[in-house]
Amino acid sequence: MSNRDVPVSVPVPALATIPTMGTQPNDREEIADEIAMAGLGSPSTASWVVWLKQHLNFYRIHLLVFTFVPLVFSVVFWAANGKYKLAYIDALFLCYSAFTNAGLASVDLSRTTSLQQAMLFIQMFFGSMIFVSWVVVLVRKYVHLVKRVSPRPPHHIPIM
Repeated sequence: MSNRDVPVSVPVPALATIPTMGTQPNDREEIADEIAMAGLGSPSTASWVVWLKQHLNFYRIHLLVFTFVPLVFSVVFWAANGKYKLAYIDALFLCYSAFTNAGLASVDLSRTTSLQQAMLFIQMFFGSMIFVSWVVVLVRKYVHLVKRVSPRPPHHIPIM
């Protein structure tokens, strides 16, 4: 029997040595330092703040806004029912349609209350391409101004 025929066993690291949530020991120390410096209170709150700083970018925030704002508006829209009751699924459809400026309606809008119509107008305004474009321009302008004032260290390479 040669050395090639002998099975080789590979040692498996103990579970205690595997870092949790993808953090290395020095990353944990950095998180603890940020918690102490920011005075954020509990470590769980601070770790969420650190996680958000690392993982949220402009595109993800944009998607979250277009996902959750109409969802919240739909609950208020449905709760503001008047003489003619509106099903929640219709309220949800109307709010997403208004926020994306699709112009689709599953019910007769003359049967909605004045508050509901005002909510649809507000969603149409904040979801319009003009408003969203201005927000994008202003946020990018701010980001470029901040980058100019405080440049990143030379060892930082952005990952795209």
